[in-house]
Amino acid sequence: MQSCRALDVEKLPGGKPVLTDRMVTYCNEIAKRVNKVLPEQTFGFYAYSYYMLPPRKTELDPHVNVMHVLNDIGVLYYSDKMSESYLNNMLIPWKKMTGTLYFYSHPEGMGNMALPCMHKGAIKKLYADLDKAGVTGFSMNNSESFNASALNNYLYLKMAWDPKADIDAVYADAMEKCYGEKAAPYVRQYFAIVETTMAKYADSIKIDLALGSANRFPDLLDAVYDGLYEKGMPALKKAESMQADKNQKYRLQLLIDNLEYCHDTVELYKLRAYP
Repeated sequence: MQSCRALDVEKLPGGKPVLTDRMVTYCNEIAKRVNKVLPEQTFGFYAYSYYMLPPRKTELDPHVNVMHVLNDIGVLYYSDKMSESYLNNMLIPWKKMTGTLYFYSHPEGMGNMALPCMHKGAIKKLYADLDKAGVTGFSMNNSESFNASALNNYLYLKMAWDPKADIDAVYADAMEKCYGEKAAPYVRQYFAIVETTMAKYADSIKIDLALGSANRFPDLLDAVYDGLYEKGMPALKKAESMQADKNQKYRLQLLIDNLEYCHDTVELYKLRAYP
C-alpha cells in the first residue's frame, strides 16, 4: 500500500489524494503484460472520480484509450468557469496523452428526481468543447423520465453523429415536430424559463472533483424549482390551447404532468421536519 501511495502526486482541495498516476501505472502494467501475448490488443481507461485529473508524471501506454467522465452537465456546463476549466485542464491534456479519447456522463447526475431539466444551451457548449478537444465518441446513462429529459436525450444523440451540426436548427425542428408549429413557441418559452433559472444557479454550486459531479441537492429545490410552476405553467397552458395532432397533444401533456409533479415535490420538500 505504501508503494501505491508513493505514486500519488497531488491532492484535491479537500485533502484527499489524486489517484491518477497510481491508476495509470496499474493500467500500464496490465497493458504491458497482455501485449507480450497479444501485441495488437488495446485497452480502455475510465478517467473518473479520484483519477479524472490527468496524470502528472506517468505516461500512458500507447495501447490505452481513455473515456473521461463528467456528470451533471445540465448544471455544470452553464458555468463558464467550469466549462473552460474542464476543456483546458482535463479534456485537452488527456487527449494529448492518448490516441483516442471518449466522453461519458450521467447528464443529470446520479438522479434528478425526474424534475424538469431542459438544457439545450449546456449541450451546445459541451459539444463545442468535445469537438475542440478531439473527442472521438460519446456515451451517457440518463435515468431521467421521458417527461423530464426527452428532448435532451434527442439532442445529445443527434449531436453525437455530427458535433458541428447547428444545434439551434436541430432544436427548432424537433420542437415543431414534437409539439406542433403553433404550440412550439410556447413550449420553447417554458423551456427557456427552466434553462435560464438553471444557468443562474450554476455559478453557485459546489463541484466535487472526486466524483466528477456537483453537489446540487437539496439547494436545487429552492434555487431552481421553487416557483417554476407559477412561471412555466401559463406558457404550457397556452400551448395546450393551440391546434395540434393527438400525438403532439400527448407529448405536451407529459410536460404539464411533469411540471405538476415538480410543484408537488417542492411543496413536500417545504414540509420537511429538519432545517
